[in-house]
Amino acid sequence: MPPLPDPSAGGSGSPLAGLARALPVPAAGPKHQGRAARRHEPERAVDFSNDATVTNQANLTVPRPAAARVHDPAGAAPELSIIVPCLDEEDNVQVTVAMIADVVRDAGITSFEILVLDDASSDQTFQRSVEYAETHPELNIRTFRRREPRRGYGAIVRHGVACARGTFCVPVSGDGVDPVGLIPAMLEKARAGADLVQCSRYHRQDDARTIPWSYKSLQFCWRLCIRIITGQRFPDSTYAFKVFRRVDALSQGITSNGFSIGTEIFFKTYLNGGRIDYVNSSQGTRRHGKSKFFFRREFFGFSYVLTRVMLHRLGVLWF
Repeated sequence: MPPLPDPSAGGSGSPLAGLARALPVPAAGPKHQGRAARRHEPERAVDFSNDATVTNQANLTVPRPAAARVHDPAGAAPELSIIVPCLDEEDNVQVTVAMIADVVRDAGITSFEILVLDDASSDQTFQRSVEYAETHPELNIRTFRRREPRRGYGAIVRHGVACARGTFCVPVSGDGVDPVGLIPAMLEKARAGADLVQCSRYHRQDDARTIPWSYKSLQFCWRLCIRIITGQRFPDSTYAFKVFRRVDALSQGITSNGFSIGTEIFFKTYLNGGRIDYVNSSQGTRRHGKSKFFFRREFFGFSYVLTRVMLHRLGVLWF
């Protein structure tokens, strides 16, 4: 029996070499060509309507994404993610983002992103935020739109935290009532080791002047309950304007759909042994529109947080 040819011979006279020359090389199929084209395709602005589904080229009906990322500049992960949740804030959103821009510019903060999240507004909030993002590319604005059904303030903030890329996050209300001028001081405290930096409206008596008396009474009862449960005095744990570490919030889990999300983040940081620092300031007043906070609607959320804090200290762990 004659010996088999050596494949390593590789010469032009090798039978295997001839066979290799004879076999056709398959051309790249549409699937691979599409992948190659997409690598060089520039990012495009996308606006998903409220339709529930889209139809692909294969005529298969697939669900639409829950949110549309419209303006997403590429680059390294920023230090600070400023999350701006909005619901029917067409008259406020551009002013609020402009105030944030002035603050970070004056403070020399360069590693940041601004996430504007529209919670299925019925007005032009989304369009105006996109317009502002397109005309101010230096602000690293990323704009999102959520579809109905709305889940509440906490749900849109959670979506923002999940989409953020910064080491630290700070929610800023789209109505412009938060004292955004404190962001540099809050960021400095976070850089110095604080796990959460809380803006307090009750450290100084005069800072509560913009809070309605009904809410001040509720705050007194809230602080009393918290002091009984924890043995600690927390002047303001409910204000959502705070700087926190994004990874900590995600790892501890945040589930609130309402305004109690700020309180949930606060007490999970406290129960986890985190360091909490404060800055003091009054809350502003909205220029246009109506507040979205209604105590009767938010009562269950805050009661749930209070109950979970108590149970956690009794050994029924919250996270």
